[in-house]
Amino acid sequence: FKLIDDTMQKNILVPYGEGANWIDSLKRQGPERWLLRKLQRYMVNIYTPDFDALLHRGSIAEISPGIYALLCPIEYDQKTGLKVDDVETEILML
Repeated sequence: FKLIDDTMQKNILVPYGEGANWIDSLKRQGPERWLLRKLQRYMVNIYTPDFDALLHRGSIAEISPGIYALLCPIEYDQKTGLKVDDVETEILML
C-alpha cells in the first residue's frame, strides 16, 4: 500500500550547504549517475500546487531535463524547510 500519493508531489533541488556546488556541476556536466546520487540529499518533495506556485513566481527553474532547482537560497531554511508562501510578502513585513 501507499501512505502518500506520490503523483501529487514533485522533487526539487535546494542549494544549501554543498548543494549549490553540486547543482552547478549538474548544470555544467548534465545528469551523470554519480552526480545524481550526490544530489539526492539536496532534494525535497513538494506538493504539485506548491511546485506550480514556485515555478510561476520564478523561484525554481528546470536546470536539466526534468530536474528543477530552487534559484533563491532565501526560500529554504535547513531548520524549517522550503518556504512556499510568498517570500516577497515576508520580506516586506520585516
